[in-house]
Amino acid sequence: QPNPEAVAPRESDPPIVEAKDKPRKNYDFYSVLPEMEVVIPDAEISAKARAEAQLPASTTTPAVSANSRYLLQAGSYPSAKAADEVKAKLAILGFVAQVTPVTINGKTWNRVRLGPYASASELEVAKAALSDNGFNAIALKEEINR
Repeated sequence: QPNPEAVAPRESDPPIVEAKDKPRKNYDFYSVLPEMEVVIPDAEISAKARAEAQLPASTTTPAVSANSRYLLQAGSYPSAKAADEVKAKLAILGFVAQVTPVTINGKTWNRVRLGPYASASELEVAKAALSDNGFNAIALKEEINR
């Protein structure tokens, strides 16, 4: 049913829809991706660790590119105190962690992270050790903008 109270806009009224000739921000996949952190599934970590183990000992190929690194995130907390408590628990177990504050959508989160790790093998061993001690850590590959 048409709306009997509807009226056509006058030419002097501002347009309801924005003009098409305004520049829009386009996102290019390849320029946005390097700025992000990528969560690495456990299966991929294991596969990379096995591949590294099969390399000859004389091979010095870096497991991660010079512009990226492996990290483990043990948690992310809105409270800096909670993040410091987790960091202290990890220190008692022999792990060295850092608390990194980050603002996402106007809210500050305190990330508890371990690393960086030079290879998937080191990452896998550390993740298993954390798991054995009750920490469900997330493996990350972070791109570094230099």
